[in-house]
Amino acid sequence: MSGVSKMFSFKSISNSLNVRARGGSGTGSFQMTDNAKYKNPDIINAINRSVRLLNAVVLIIVFTLLFVNVKILYAVLDYIPSFSVVAMLTVASSLVVISMFLVRVISVRAIKEITEYDGRVNDLLMSNLQEIDDRIAAEEKLKRSHDELENRVKERTSKLLKSVRTLEEHLTERKRAENMVQLQFRRLNTLRSIERAISSSLDLRVSLDIILDQIITQVGIDAAVVLLLNQNTQTLEYVCGTGFRTGALKHTRLRLGEGNAGRAAVERRTLRIMNLKETPAGFIRSRQFREEGFATYFAVPLIAKGQVRGVLELFSRAVLDLGPEWVEFIETVGNQAAIAIDSTAMFEGLQRSNIELTLAYDTTIEGWSRAMDLRDKETEGHTRRVTEMTIRIARELGMKEEEIVNVRRGALLHDMGKMGVPDNILLKPGPLNEEEWKIMKMHPVYAYEMLYPIEYLRPALDIPYCHHEKWDGTGYPRGLKKTEIPFAARIFAVVDVFDAACSDRPYRSAISQEQALSHIRSLSGTHFEPRVVDKFLKIEWRTDLVKTGADK
Repeated sequence: MSGVSKMFSFKSISNSLNVRARGGSGTGSFQMTDNAKYKNPDIINAINRSVRLLNAVVLIIVFTLLFVNVKILYAVLDYIPSFSVVAMLTVASSLVVISMFLVRVISVRAIKEITEYDGRVNDLLMSNLQEIDDRIAAEEKLKRSHDELENRVKERTSKLLKSVRTLEEHLTERKRAENMVQLQFRRLNTLRSIERAISSSLDLRVSLDIILDQIITQVGIDAAVVLLLNQNTQTLEYVCGTGFRTGALKHTRLRLGEGNAGRAAVERRTLRIMNLKETPAGFIRSRQFREEGFATYFAVPLIAKGQVRGVLELFSRAVLDLGPEWVEFIETVGNQAAIAIDSTAMFEGLQRSNIELTLAYDTTIEGWSRAMDLRDKETEGHTRRVTEMTIRIARELGMKEEEIVNVRRGALLHDMGKMGVPDNILLKPGPLNEEEWKIMKMHPVYAYEMLYPIEYLRPALDIPYCHHEKWDGTGYPRGLKKTEIPFAARIFAVVDVFDAACSDRPYRSAISQEQALSHIRSLSGTHFEPRVVDKFLKIEWRTDLVKTGADK
């Protein structure tokens, strides 16, 4: 194909594509008519127009050449023969006709080739355009899906962000609640520690020191002091403190209503000063507070059973603004301190009363013992001697002091049952007959019956009730054997027989100490427990505790 036909062919294809683009649907897809399936009239028309234009150009050129030839012929007419002129015109006309024919042939050929090529291109474009349409539709569907997905993502993202914010709020609230629970748990443990300290210690100073240490640790203050109310002088006096750099506050003594501590006690409410540095320099203990560098101050009245027991003072060297929950905690600790003070005071009162009562009981017991000695002149001093000797042996054998208290009482009351024995039997100068001896053997039972109703004397009944029992089980009143006999009674039995042997009786005379010791040794394992006898024989007894016939 010539260059001209190629030019027309490519230009026609471009125009065809542009025409299809303009003739497409609103969505931008390419549409082809049935007439343009194998040939495109627009392209053919364009080629025809180009051919006509080319023919016109050729005609213009031919006529121009003719015009030039005429001019030339006119100029050389006189010199050229007429047949030559005719021949030249004929040639020129032939050239024009041939040119127009060639243009027509080329145009027809170009149209044919373009039409064939256009058919192939159309087939290719049809398949490609359908694929493009499908892709465009898929892209539009994908775009719609993308838009829907984007909207859904935005909606879900919004919901998620809202949920996250809600979750953050819940987590924050939960964290706050957990912190509060942990704080309350620590406070509860503190209160329990204080309660255990109060319960386990009878020393007020120890309990108050524990309370002060706990409150300093939990609240984060620097120092604390307890002022105890002296009921006699009605003054608040320093009893214990911690966290101070100097000892100036140890000499604190305030009247009720004096200073902030005195006001807190009188008004029965917690007082606090958030910044001591802004208070006037003349108020009570201001110099001591400045020396310590205190900035914040609390005074908590210690009230138990409606009575003011003292004041708890708290100090911080930094400005400390505690919330209501901390103030409540401080007041709770103050209540426990008041309970500790009240409990200690009550215990000390009970202890004093118990001591007084115990002394009264012991005085009564000693009075009963002396009355028994006065009843029988021959046994005067016997109770004192056997009591001291029994206590000595009990200590040597490892008995505890609280047990020895009951041993002493039992020894003093060992013959209490003889108050139930008639004088004609108890003081009879000769041996007792069988009937009298039966009555005499009842005196341990009488002692038990008289003393058992007295509750505080029950632990002391072992000696009055069992001191006539024997190691081999032949004693009275119950015939107990070996370890069935209470330990205190086993000890007392040795001492009682020894002192009786060394003392005069209405029916016999006293024997010497050596004879009495030999007598005790001979009864080991039958009348007495061997261990007790061994310990008794190893002790060097004071002469005032051993009464012998020589003393008489």
